[in-house]
Amino acid sequence: MTLCCSALLLAGGFLARDWCDGSPTGPLAHASFALHADLADKLNGKERYGYRRMSTYSVSLRAGGGKKGGARGRKSASLGWLDADIWSRTVNPEQFTRTLLEESGAEVRIATLAGLVVENGAVAGVRLEPRDGGPATTMPADTVIIATGAWTGALRAAIPRPSCYHRPEADAAPGGLPAEALFLAYRGTDGKSQEPEIYPRPNGEVYVCGASTPTPLPSFADQVLPDAGAPARLRDAAAAASRHLAQAEVLREQACYLPCSPVGTPAIGPVRGVRGLYVAAGHSCWGILNAPATGLALAELIVDGEASCVSLRAFEPARAGDPFLPVFPHGSNQPQRSNGELTKIMAPEHRLEEPASVQLAVRNLRRSVGDNLIHSNLSFSLRSGEILFVRGPSGVGKSVLLRCLACLDPIDSGSLSLSGQPPEKWGLPRWRSLVTYVHQARIAHPGTPSQYYFRLQQLAAQRSRERGDLPSIVSSLGLEPEVLNQAWQELSGGQAQRVSLGIALALKPAILLLDEPTSSLDAASAEKVESALKTCGAGIVWVSHDPQQPDRVGGRVLNLPAGTEGQAGPGVPKPEPNTQIAMALPFAQSLNATATGCMLALSMDPTSHLLFDYHDGSVPVGKREGGPVFITPFRLGLAAAVILVNGLVSVWLRLAMHKKLAIATVRVVLQLSILGYILVPIFTANSAWVTAAYLAFMLLVAGLEALSRPALTYDGMLWQVLASLGLPCSAMLAYGLGAVIRPRPWYDAQYAIPVAGMLLGNACSGVAIGLTSLLDDLSSGRDRVEALLAAGATRWEAAEDGVRRAVRMALTPTLNQMNVAGIVSIPGMMTGQILGGADPTTAARYQIALLLFIAAASGAGAVAAVFLAAGTLLDGAHRLRGDRLTPRGTTGKGVLVWLAWQARRAGGGAARAWKAGVGRVRGEPEPGADPTVVVHMGGEVRDGLDESLLRGR
Repeated sequence: MTLCCSALLLAGGFLARDWCDGSPTGPLAHASFALHADLADKLNGKERYGYRRMSTYSVSLRAGGGKKGGARGRKSASLGWLDADIWSRTVNPEQFTRTLLEESGAEVRIATLAGLVVENGAVAGVRLEPRDGGPATTMPADTVIIATGAWTGALRAAIPRPSCYHRPEADAAPGGLPAEALFLAYRGTDGKSQEPEIYPRPNGEVYVCGASTPTPLPSFADQVLPDAGAPARLRDAAAAASRHLAQAEVLREQACYLPCSPVGTPAIGPVRGVRGLYVAAGHSCWGILNAPATGLALAELIVDGEASCVSLRAFEPARAGDPFLPVFPHGSNQPQRSNGELTKIMAPEHRLEEPASVQLAVRNLRRSVGDNLIHSNLSFSLRSGEILFVRGPSGVGKSVLLRCLACLDPIDSGSLSLSGQPPEKWGLPRWRSLVTYVHQARIAHPGTPSQYYFRLQQLAAQRSRERGDLPSIVSSLGLEPEVLNQAWQELSGGQAQRVSLGIALALKPAILLLDEPTSSLDAASAEKVESALKTCGAGIVWVSHDPQQPDRVGGRVLNLPAGTEGQAGPGVPKPEPNTQIAMALPFAQSLNATATGCMLALSMDPTSHLLFDYHDGSVPVGKREGGPVFITPFRLGLAAAVILVNGLVSVWLRLAMHKKLAIATVRVVLQLSILGYILVPIFTANSAWVTAAYLAFMLLVAGLEALSRPALTYDGMLWQVLASLGLPCSAMLAYGLGAVIRPRPWYDAQYAIPVAGMLLGNACSGVAIGLTSLLDDLSSGRDRVEALLAAGATRWEAAEDGVRRAVRMALTPTLNQMNVAGIVSIPGMMTGQILGGADPTTAARYQIALLLFIAAASGAGAVAAVFLAAGTLLDGAHRLRGDRLTPRGTTGKGVLVWLAWQARRAGGGAARAWKAGVGRVRGEPEPGADPTVVVHMGGEVRDGLDESLLRGR
């Protein structure tokens, strides 16, 4: 059963394939546009409901003036006179709907929806009241789809204010008009602008619409009437566009509502809490366009359990709150109502309800950073609608105060509460959705403001909350709504600041924390922002350096005293941003793929065990059948000579890299030579304990190598890296030896050590690249992450982009290696086996298995390291802990450099501890005084009030 609204038959029926591109509804529009074409072919849509191709023009008109044509201001490339295919169509909505009803054989009943019958948590039917006033009846149903257009809003907790399109229709001149749609920008004689749309239909009628005004929604569709004067304004615009329309007779004057959801996208899918109940509404002006794909997707969802024609994830009704419906127990004749409101159908949630009026209370707040005391004993309260200006010289901690109120920074002592409940009771993400911090600095968000606003509405803490009209809010701030569809990078500083403020206002927090919101604005723009903030209804803590602003806006003033050295200080020190480019670095690994591949090849050769009996070179390996050609030390020197080419290039181009090349050459010779001699007794003993000890040593070296690469570090990073490398590599090694290769014994050192070396070497690269990318993102993109946290994002929602980017970069080198293996390059292990005399097909099989093991170990290791790092740097209180990041020295990288750096840190810490201990023995005072700042903000009078700190406005 589908509950529909008769007002749907009044729409214009314009179909455009590409006009939703770049928005979440783009895929839905493409799928539905194709379905329209298929239906028109099957149902003879051209004759039955006026389906036809339509050329589209944009025309500017002025009353009494000329015309100016051009492409309509949209991103789509399919407007105006275009290429051979025209991606716009029209249908007659009423005829289209009737055709579908006739073809499906569906029964249509016209009645008033009185309620939904629910039995054992599942839908059992609907209650319908006849329009003639007869008794209500129950229609049984196991599946109900709510598709009531703009009236769906009446079933929500907070009905949006839809826009009313007044749409008169007129006859065209005899013979009809060509299939050309017009989008007008018309300025009348009164100087007012409007944007009417004109669609000629095959039967000679012309549909004109577009006089939009905000109008309350009536109870019934037949009560929707045009505003007085709106049809006349549309008639004037149509007459200015065409002399045919100026002479045409007006057949009907009508109006319909634009069904918009609070999040700006349709709500399509199941309703939480009631099995068998679905909703399909909020399509805005694209209801007829997206109707076929919406219906098909819902049918697939109901029958198959999943929609395959188009993903419905972006349209889940829970994003904006499930519909509000009256609930009837089975067999009851009266609806259950509470305080005149409709009963909410959704799963019960154990969380605090948002009060209509709130009070933010701050008591004895203390915040310090190191030896710097920022705030001490700070107390005040703020109610909804009140404004508190925070003033003081730079560096006294005004921004730190806002961050503490938003719980983005911890407080040393004291308490915060909203309506008597602390942040822990609300839940920190939800606290930030109610107490929202707006950053002063410009933040480089990806995409457009509309996309960013859509993302914020998907946050768990923002779902089901009432929202404002973002375009109207942006207009009140002095901007055109079109800026919402521009890239953030294209906005000026003042535009970006106002758009960020508008998004915060549209999310409707109870308390706004504003850090100089007008600092980048001219006087006229600042006045509009001040006017909008005065009437927004939220309590505002407003940091300002403008001494006249409190007088203009009204409110109270908190003057923070200037700090003294060792007390207020310069504020919170931030770690240096990591400017290193995260990329696949040429790691100088101790156990490289080629060397381990050769060793594994030798171990698999039947005669290779004899090689170690002659490792002193008394019997050259090259003279034995099946063994590799022996390379003498002289020949090895010839190989090393080629590196001189790179050295000469460095000298010629003044790259200053010849010293590094020399060191790297010496290291690789020494490390691999020593490795060869170390492995001889290990392979000869072939003991499980000896092999395990050497594997543990390899893991430690790999962990230190991966740890030395990022330019930033934090406490506990080494243990996380060792766990991220050890667990997946150990699992892959055990799986590979026990299930795939199966040596005898299974811990055979000649198999275990080379395979482990290849796994650790590649996983080391992936972990290092992933950590470098994530730490760089959290450091240099700190404002972007904290903007999401301030809007109510959990730590994982805020870190989602950085985590994805880091994992993607970590997996890229391994995927590239797999893509070119066997085509561009012969991997190291396969090369070693072939040089060792193995059959090439056998070598290929071993290489395939090892590459797959490497991919699995590298991926799991990178994911584990990135998630552990994200969980450390974004703590359980959903705060970005930038103070936990420590810049690494820039003297070099590698295991030896890392060990030297650790020794230096340990020595410095010991020296500081010794100095502090000596100071305490001598009785020297601790740094940092304890000034008292107590402010009375309309509540109990507190002791120690300094009247000079508070000036009433």
